[in-house]
Amino acid sequence: MGNLLDTIHSKHDLKQLSLKQTSGLDKDFVEKGLYRYSRNPQVLGNLITLLGIAALLRSFQPVLLASITGLWLIMMVFSEELWLDQEYGDEYREYWRKVPRFL
Repeated sequence: MGNLLDTIHSKHDLKQLSLKQTSGLDKDFVEKGLYRYSRNPQVLGNLITLLGIAALLRSFQPVLLASITGLWLIMMVFSEELWLDQEYGDEYREYWRKVPRFL
């Protein structure tokens, strides 16, 4: 499920967005594609993938690694939100009110 979400998101980026936009070189605010439903579709896909791998392997090490990586990804989202608020201001705040962080 997580890999499927990542694949759909990547296909959309390649089809709809330019390399400049997906690399971060373009400063335009993007809220189309999967970003209409989640402010962090890539992180959501990674979290679902981590949970799936940990569940399949049924071992302590993958669960620990998935937990640590998942916490790191979530912390990254919170710090990125501060930057986005400073970078895009009211445009980002309106988007933040309309679209959930993950789902």
